[in-house]
Amino acid sequence: MVDLESLQFEREVYLKLQSAEREEVLTDKRYSPKEVLQAMQGAISDCCGSTGYVMRI
Repeated sequence: MVDLESLQFEREVYLKLQSAEREEVLTDKRYSPKEVLQAMQGAISDCCGSTGYVMRI
């Protein structure tokens, strides 16, 4: 028997993928993995300062 949490998680993932597909149609901007990682590192640094662990590439 599949539990409720598993079903909820799968539904959330499905809805987020649908949202991403709709957004893809509306914009022509694409981000590289490196751009996404750098944005995430910047957000972590802004939030946590130098105490947060940030992986460098």
